[in-house]
Amino acid sequence: SACHAVRMREPVVAIVGRPNVGKSTLISRVAGRPIAIVEDTPGVTRDRIYARADFYVPKRAADDGDDPDPKPSEAEEQVRATVIYTGGFEPAPSTDLFAAVREQTALAIDEADVIVHVVDGRMGVSPDDVEVARMLRKSGRPVLVAVNKLDSPKQAGLEHQFYELGASDIFPIAAAHALGISALLEAAFAKLPAELQEGARASAREREAEEALEEASLDAALDDAALDAAGADHGDGAKGVDE
Repeated sequence: SACHAVRMREPVVAIVGRPNVGKSTLISRVAGRPIAIVEDTPGVTRDRIYARADFYVPKRAADDGDDPDPKPSEAEEQVRATVIYTGGFEPAPSTDLFAAVREQTALAIDEADVIVHVVDGRMGVSPDDVEVARMLRKSGRPVLVAVNKLDSPKQAGLEHQFYELGASDIFPIAAAHALGISALLEAAFAKLPAELQEGARASAREREAEEALEEASLDAALDDAALDAAGADHGDGAKGVDE
């Protein structure tokens, strides 16, 4: 579509999946703040929710080449993306709620540059996971599978069963404990074309510039307030002498 002409802009990541796999928890982790209602009722969020995600990725090789021995703190750079979240998606809507969720998910997929398909690693592959994966393949977008709720060494390897969904990029995560999130975001960023990667960098730089400007304005306002207070104190003191 026209909105997906590759040009430098902030990239869009969609987080989709069947109900109750932990999508709300994941987007809250990614955005750094609570975004959607996090509870056990499937399909509790029916609309698309947008959030901004700021995260770090390895620097471009060209940047690293400027310094033959970059320090670890200089080996990463901040980027920014828009993240779209939808409620639990059921391939065959059983209620009006899930019909609405399906429509919102389809719209989110259409807007996305890369898609994160969230599944429940403890529950294993479900027929709904298979149907969601089939729909995502038809979209033509890059897809990463985030196998959620794997927070114990005993669950190591459970993510491998999800290769049957047809995706080659499988990431074990535990959104509730912030495990595996950085690797997932780095991989999502790597799936973007160069123009969108640069858009993510530019958006992060704009945010940093805005924050610096706000901080400078606040400092100036505090300085002005301090000067005003000092002037008032001086005036009171002078007035006392006159009297």
